[in-house]
Amino acid sequence: MVESIISIKGFKDPLPFLMCRDHPTLIENGTKINYNDALSYYMVKNGLLNPKIYENATGSLIIRKCIYDPYKVHGEGYCMKNCIDNGYFHESADGSCYLCRLEGKGSCYHYGLEVFIVPQPKKNISGNITEKSISGSDHVLFNDHYPGNIVEFFKKDDISEILVIDDSHGAKYGIL
Repeated sequence: MVESIISIKGFKDPLPFLMCRDHPTLIENGTKINYNDALSYYMVKNGLLNPKIYENATGSLIIRKCIYDPYKVHGEGYCMKNCIDNGYFHESADGSCYLCRLEGKGSCYHYGLEVFIVPQPKKNISGNITEKSISGSDHVLFNDHYPGNIVEFFKKDDISEILVIDDSHGAKYGIL
């Protein structure tokens, strides 16, 4: 048996384009993806909870391994903000591997990756946010479809950057 390891660092993530191919309004700028209304269209088509929250969402395009280890430190300081701004991907037993991403599979049995899809920043969020939608890890949005809560991970003036996150991802990343 011949075996070799090939790095996928620096490759473009094909999964968002394949999952949203029925309404291909995604735009990439070389490092990020702006979903425009493609993700909300996908969610409506699949009967998923609160698709409006993902209108104009963004995600990472280029695969780069997250530098923060253990992942629980994402809940400290500006770690999550930095992770999202830099478009880091995370190792995940639940996310799909690169070859399955090429096939348009949101999840697979191989050890894979996950990345956050981030809703558009919100203005004037105050107090407890009770709105829910599908959790923003890509394998959840594109395969598992379980709900999460809105969590603010950064705020400047009256603009809040948010994620939709379920309890298990919140615990994994130290943000709940």
